Amino acid sequence: MNPWDCIPAPQSKQDVNSVLFTDIEFPDGVSLEWIRLYNSSVGISVFFNEYQGDPITLPAFKVLDLGFRLHAGNNKSCIQIVLRDDDMQELFFRLCWDLADSIAKGTRHNVLHCIVARLEEWKRLLSAAQKKLSKRQQKGLIGELAFLNDILLEEVGPMTAAKAWTGPAGSPRDFTCGLTFFEVKSNRGTQDHSVIVSSENQLDTSVEEELYLCVIGINEDPVNGLSLDAIVNEVRSAFEQDPSALAYLNSLLALAGYSDLVNYSDTKWAKEGFRYYYVDKEFPKIVPSSIPAETSEVSYRLELSHLDQFESNEAAIRARVRY
Repeated sequence: MNPWDCIPAPQSKQDVNSVLFTDIEFPDGVSLEWIRLYNSSVGISVFFNEYQGDPITLPAFKVLDLGFRLHAGNNKSCIQIVLRDDDMQELFFRLCWDLADSIAKGTRHNVLHCIVARLEEWKRLLSAAQKKLSKRQQKGLIGELAFLNDILLEEVGPMTAAKAWTGPAGSPRDFTCGLTFFEVKSNRGTQDHSVIVSSENQLDTSVEEELYLCVIGINEDPVNGLSLDAIVNEVRSAFEQDPSALAYLNSLLALAGYSDLVNYSDTKWAKEGFRYYYVDKEFPKIVPSSIPAETSEVSYRLELSHLDQFESNEAAIRARVRY
């Protein structure tokens, strides 16, 4: 639901009409409002305890107006972000949700830092929005979306599932459920019996952690397959029951390099089923402790045909997701 639909434009140029953001609990003294200006432009205002630090420079955007001011009368500081291009309202809505989530995870003392850091990240993402994901990257994303939609969503619900997808935010593992991790790899399914492990850290675990390798076959299929756009839309539809989770999902898609501004209809993909492997201490892998300290950024090919003893099943995976 678009939060700005229920906010009329004010009658005066000096006024701003607003609705309080209530879907997320913020630190004490912090609040966020959806706003609409006199010219019908939409935006958000973030209020927090009066800032008394060094002068700040907010990131500059072609489609956003950003302002910082002290809010007279209540000892509050305010960051106001207004959208210039109404055609980008859907993407801006996702940015706002991502900012809100970032602020909620912080403290009342680092609100400004959270805002600036996330805006800088979004600026980087938007500047790369016209860069199309390679076919290899598309396959990787499709595999992660399959695990998210077919396993996690069914077992733990939209928001918990979305927050478990930690790979796009920089985690070395694709999915995190407590101390259980899931690394998703795609290959050509029955045509391929191997996967590439891209670093020595990817299959490394501590004593307290457990890790599963989840392998899905994905191949081009121009007749019966679906484009990345269609697959993304299917997953979004499954998350529509929870608008907060959908917004969180969309921010992760952006972090993963997916943009609605790019057309992926020229390539269609067909998915096979998953195969699962439990990565215990006996599992054949290269980890930091097994290589010289002078060596790093190691990638290697893992032959699945030799891993039958480590193979698990979907029921076990679903149980670990719920655990």
